[in-house]
Amino acid sequence: MNLELQNICISFSQKVVLEDVNILFQEGKIHGLLGDNGAGKSTTANIISGELQPSSGQILIDGKPVQLHNSKSAIKNGICYVHQRPMLADSISIKENLLLGLKNKDKNLFQKLTKLWLKDIPLSTLVKNTGSDTKFFIALTSVLLKKPEFLILDEPSALLDNNQREFLYGQLQQMAKQGMTMLVITHNLDEAEKYCDTIVRLEKGIIKNSLQKSELKINPVTNKAFGSLQLHFNNLTARPANLPAIFDVNFSVKQGEIILIQGLPEDGLVTLENVITGFNLKNAQGTVEITDESESLFKCNLKSEKYSIKQLQKGLKLKSGKNIACGIIPTDKKFRGSNPELKIEDILTAENPKNSSEELIKTAEINIKAEEKCSALSGGMLQRLLLARELNKKPEILLLCQPLQGLDVTACQQICKKITETAEAGAMVIILASDNLTADLCSQYYKLNNGKLEEVV
Repeated sequence: MNLELQNICISFSQKVVLEDVNILFQEGKIHGLLGDNGAGKSTTANIISGELQPSSGQILIDGKPVQLHNSKSAIKNGICYVHQRPMLADSISIKENLLLGLKNKDKNLFQKLTKLWLKDIPLSTLVKNTGSDTKFFIALTSVLLKKPEFLILDEPSALLDNNQREFLYGQLQQMAKQGMTMLVITHNLDEAEKYCDTIVRLEKGIIKNSLQKSELKINPVTNKAFGSLQLHFNNLTARPANLPAIFDVNFSVKQGEIILIQGLPEDGLVTLENVITGFNLKNAQGTVEITDESESLFKCNLKSEKYSIKQLQKGLKLKSGKNIACGIIPTDKKFRGSNPELKIEDILTAENPKNSSEELIKTAEINIKAEEKCSALSGGMLQRLLLARELNKKPEILLLCQPLQGLDVTACQQICKKITETAEAGAMVIILASDNLTADLCSQYYKLNNGKLEEVV
């Protein structure tokens, strides 16, 4: 079955949830649908499964428009949905759940599917006595008994271990080869790249990109589906008058990669920050370069050419004319990242007047008004607000200095999640910190000791 969404829009209480969504799900392929919470993934699935009606647009099956008035109508058209939270009756047995509402009972298919997905589990077991992974396989088996041609799976591997995940996707790939079309909703980019034939990414109800597997360019080091841009800092040496020196510092970061450089101010961490952010290049030398595989796209000699924080904030212009957006969060967030005497709306719109202060405050999840002064912000609030501002640029280079400083455990987890998501979107992320709290996020980990950089294995 080929299923196509054409110009699908839907709104709730004057809020647009999906806007002009066009996707073709080709027969016999596994299609990944990615996006953050609230991006519109579940709404898309609910429209395909007949659980929601779009405000406008149409659904085509094999080129013919169809009206899916409810889930029963979708099932009649061969569309079945396995929800993230399996819709099962806990108080009855597995077998009773599988047969519940099943009109055409195929004994051979029943035995085949239960042997495959529920092996060694007595079908007389009450569902309430099974684990979350078993509940998923019960729900999947129940749906497959309906012989779907289009299968929707919402976060199918969320409750599975690695072996179960491999088994699940191995079987899904076999079903795809036999002609079934599948839509997998997931947050897991690695999983989508590994198992899906196409990937569509939604952001705030709009399709941001759509790729076929043949178009995914896998970085062999990070295993991410991005380009091969690399940012290099070579032979950085600086001897500022009032700060510790750094000597012959070399490191690189690839798209989709996060690296950590840990050190103390007395080891030269502030000096290194000043150099790589272009804040203070007095008595500094070395080069900054961006390459694509072996080709140099941007190169700057710190001793003789301009490289400044203003240039980074505007973006680094490659030889091709493309502008590489940069996000910077300095250690001194109070005076270098903002100004306590300015209004919050001023620091949020200074670089880009089109920014919505209210939206960024909402994204940062803080309770304050845009017209208040920055002096009203706590350290943690300012930290989250600056990150929201910098991530709003959709940076391809992100320089984070002491990103978890002064935050509680919950806020640290939220910030780490956003850092990871930014890298997963293709950014090159560099973290400078006095601690190693972000080490688990990073593919490379360095220590700065007495001005010299050493890699931590």
